[in-house]
Order: sequence, then structure tokens, then C-alpha cells
Amino acid sequence: MTRFNQLASYTLIFLVLLNIPSIALEVISANIGSKMSYFTFMLAGYLIITNKLSFSGMLYYLVLIVSIYFIIGAFQYYGEFSEFVIIYIKFLLYSFGLSVAFNNINHNSIILFLLLGAFTIVLDSLFFRFNDTQGIGYVSEYGRYSGFYLNPNTAAFVCLLGYSLAINKLNKFKYSAILFTFIGFLTLSRTFMISWIIITIIFIIFNKKRINSLFITGITGIVILFSLSDVLKLDIERFEFLRGLFLGKFDSQFFSDGSRQNQWSKFYNLIYDSPFIGNGFKSFYSSSVDINAQGVHNTFLLFFGESGFLPFVLLILLFILLFKKSFALIKYDFTLLALTIVLSIKFLVSHNFVDSGLTIFCFVYIIYSIYIIQKHNLKL
Repeated sequence: MTRFNQLASYTLIFLVLLNIPSIALEVISANIGSKMSYFTFMLAGYLIITNKLSFSGMLYYLVLIVSIYFIIGAFQYYGEFSEFVIIYIKFLLYSFGLSVAFNNINHNSIILFLLLGAFTIVLDSLFFRFNDTQGIGYVSEYGRYSGFYLNPNTAAFVCLLGYSLAINKLNKFKYSAILFTFIGFLTLSRTFMISWIIITIIFIIFNKKRINSLFITGITGIVILFSLSDVLKLDIERFEFLRGLFLGKFDSQFFSDGSRQNQWSKFYNLIYDSPFIGNGFKSFYSSSVDINAQGVHNTFLLFFGESGFLPFVLLILLFILLFKKSFALIKYDFTLLALTIVLSIKFLVSHNFVDSGLTIFCFVYIIYSIYIIQKHNLKL
């Protein structure tokens, strides 16, 4: 490994985890954003070309699934073919480039990069307020914050990645876990709330000796949020739901309002109409039933609806394999199971996997980590 390869690896991961190309495109200029994007993929390409190590079989399996999805989806795609090809190539560059980068870095630096990204969410709540003026129908003070990620749900996903990595190293990253908890709840993402609770409960079940440390970590993060709620001008409805959640009052009505299940239901008929070859690439990115809909918000249904049952079944099988292997490692490295839970929930509530560097990062990181452990002959 050369120093330049190491520098390229750190730079690639930094650009992906802090969403630099997208934020540059949004707040600086389209020209700068495009150049940052090209630079990111040039780094990934360089790492792939200079790589002398083998890749995981599961990584090839993931690429195969996505390739089948693209090939079948292409037959009914009526958009720009160049856009189609570019998205596919970017997916390949992300998948293999990040896998190489993971081999060249100290993995604790990933937590530090995620902390930097999470800190931009705090800055957003105090100064930037990116979401105050974005979107259709948003009020002047949106009350949810996203930092460099431009979307509170994406910001919440980043905090979940950080929390999943830090929770396994509480002795060293206890304060990081507190910050990821506080900032994650600051996004007021319902997905973050549920994911954080699930991960924390499972961690406690298998690490009873750390229950006091984790309890203090969680409570500290939440108390900080509650203490600063007036200053941060949080969305009232979501904040009251969160407050009630920790007081033992679960507002099922609020939780179901605008739920993903309602969004999924708008696409069921399309799946029934064409279960074998789907409806074509990007057909589930928007709804023909509701012109205001923003897509299916479910990657599993996206694969099924756009390319039929084959990539859908293969994707389900891959997740089963990830859960099996990560669960077998739960006492050795809880992070892998936590990340697999986060990823699976992410797939259930969003549909931008193939063109999301952050989601691909999580998927490839899990696969890479399992691969490295297997290379050291640990039985799974």
C-alpha cells in the first residue's frame, strides 16, 4: 500500500461520508458540485485499478443482483440512456472503490468522519437551516435539521451508522455514542427513533455488563436534546412524540400519519400487473396514482416493481445471509448486526440505494468486515 493509495482512500471516504459533492452542488455551484463528484469517482476508479487484493464473494453477489436489476429494468426504461449507464457505473465505482479504501485506512477514522458529518447537523440547527426554505409546502422554520446531508432522514441514517460503530467501542467512543444519540434525535426522524431503540435493546441483551454505561450514554444524549429544544426550535409535533415516547406514551396515530405503508400501497397494483419483468428502471421513483408522491420509499419493492421477482428474491436472500453471518459474530463484533439492522430498515423506508453513496458505503462495509473476519478463519 502506497501513501498515495492511503491518501486516496481517506479522501474518498471523507467525501462520501460528509456528502461533499451534493452539498457543494447545493450551496456553492453546479460547476463545483459536478467537479467534486467527478473527483470522487476518479478516486474510486484509481483505487480499483491499482488494487492487488481479491474482493469478497458477497460483494460480487451484490453487484450481480444490482446488475440484473439494471438489465431487466432497461427494457422498459424510456429516459436518457446515458443517465442510466452513468448511475450503473457510479454504483460499480462506489462498490469496488470503497471496498479497496476500507483496506487502506484505520477504521476508527470512519467514526471521526461521521462525527464531523453529524456536527454539521448541529451547525444547521443553529446557523444554516438548509431545510427552512427547501421543498414544497415547508414552513419558514421547518424544525428538522440535516446539515450537509440536505435531508433529515439521510442525516439520521448517518447518525445511526456512527452510533452502530461507536456502541461496540464504548470504552473509547462513549462520548461519540452520546453525540450520535443527541444529534440523531435532533433530526426528529421516526426511523432513527425506532432503529436506535432496537439496536440499544439488542446490545443490552447480549452485553449485560455494559448496561450502566449504555444507559448513561442514552440518557445523556436525550437530556441534552430536551434541554436545548427551545433554542433549537424543533418541530413541535415530532418533538412532542419523542418526549412522549420516553415518558412511556406512544402516540400510534402520529406514528402512522404519512406512514411508509400508505406510500407502498400506491405501487402494489403495478407490482401485481407485472411481477416477472417489472415496470422498468425508475418507474417506482414517482407515483402515477399520486402526482405529489415521492416514490415508493422501499428498496425491496423498488427492485420487485421495476425489475420483477428475480432481483427481489436475490436481494432478500442476501439480507438473510448478512443477518445469519452478523448474528454469528454478535459477541465478537456487535457493529455488524447493528449495521445490518440499520441497512434493512433503510431499505424499508427509502428507495435511493443504487445512487446513494452513503447506503452503498454501509452495505459494502458490512460485506468487507465479514470477509476480513472469514479470511482470519473465524467460523461463522
